[in-house]
Amino acid sequence: MSERGYDVVVAGGGPSGFATALASARSGARTLLVERYGYLGGMASTGLPFNIFSDSSGQRVFGIPSEFANRARKLGFTEDELSAPRWVVIDPEGVKFIFQEMLRGAGTELLLHSWVSGAETSGDRIEALNVINKGGARSIYGKVFVDCTGDADVAALSGVPFDVGRGDGKTMGMSLIFSLANVDTEAFSKASVWGRWPEIVRERSIKIPQEIKEKTFLDEKRFMLPFMVNPRRPGEVIFNWVMMILDLNPLDPDDLTKAEIEARRLIHLLFNEVIRPHLPGCERSYISRTAAQLGVRESRRIRGLYTLTEEDCRSRRDFDDTIALCTCSFDLHASSRGDDKPGGYERGFKGTMRIPYRIMVPADGPENLLVTGRSVSADRMAMSAIRVMVPCMSMGEAAGLAAATAASNGLHVKDVDIGQLSSKLDIRL
Repeated sequence: MSERGYDVVVAGGGPSGFATALASARSGARTLLVERYGYLGGMASTGLPFNIFSDSSGQRVFGIPSEFANRARKLGFTEDELSAPRWVVIDPEGVKFIFQEMLRGAGTELLLHSWVSGAETSGDRIEALNVINKGGARSIYGKVFVDCTGDADVAALSGVPFDVGRGDGKTMGMSLIFSLANVDTEAFSKASVWGRWPEIVRERSIKIPQEIKEKTFLDEKRFMLPFMVNPRRPGEVIFNWVMMILDLNPLDPDDLTKAEIEARRLIHLLFNEVIRPHLPGCERSYISRTAAQLGVRESRRIRGLYTLTEEDCRSRRDFDDTIALCTCSFDLHASSRGDDKPGGYERGFKGTMRIPYRIMVPADGPENLLVTGRSVSADRMAMSAIRVMVPCMSMGEAAGLAAATAASNGLHVKDVDIGQLSSKLDIRL
């Protein structure tokens, strides 16, 4: 099967893909979004509830991310005010629904349950993406393509040079989000589990199973198990076991299979041996759900026209082609048990990082391809900040506008007028 006539084809329906496709369709481009699951949202709907970030130094959520958050509040999927100096938590079912309705309202065409398997190139251009689904194989033709897969799959299939992890094949540890139901959240919160972990260990004589200590950073002294009491669902606590899966390659299907199996096994071991018998408020709890997919923090990063660096972020460097902002801290996690530090989250970092358009444009590759999300051209530390959902949405909005402009004017994506592009974006420093 083949399909022709699209102006913009977007691969991946997570936060960056959603914003890309929405901005493109609103610009008048005939836009198709291809997504492997039967719903949209990526980790925003398969993992933790969607977090829109704001901080005490001033709101940094504008454009499509702001529109999405405000719509979620209006429809009852969050009670949090966007202007509050905190995380705004949006229910994952709301993400699925709002993403699809906003895209459908803009005229975006959707193709779900479909996996990109190849790219057909001619000279310096991608002519079509090969997609596999229940209907078999098909080629989807377009003028401009945007890779929002999170792993730079389209870029890799098109021959774009890239880097993986820290250079030795190791990437940041992966996590599988899980939640407990029937928790006495008042007792759980009162115990201040995160802040008082060493005290609770002494008080309750907690012993972490040796297998967990050998495979992760969780032990009697370091509690690497962030959690969130879900305000949307009474009695639910969501856990993000940050260092659950180490030393496995998120681009290797055999390693991914091992990771999924091992993650669920470790979750049940931890729950039965530590959480239910020892953590206050969890005595009658049960595992209510695990995420539909592993949370992968790092895989491929393309080599773009510019590489955003840690120093760029620390110095708040501005660029002539700034198209998005980030107020998140660096969040570089361990890759291996051999690492000295389990995580690199910098709570004290304050400021606004600027994100340039050039990091989405491959330096060597098809002239009609943009890459956005956590696969952009950045060093590891810079990527550890801008990889989170709101910056990814903001980059996606810029990518969608640029893709629509390139398609309608027959331009190489690197030749899009940045002045005109910036004028359409809501960037407030």
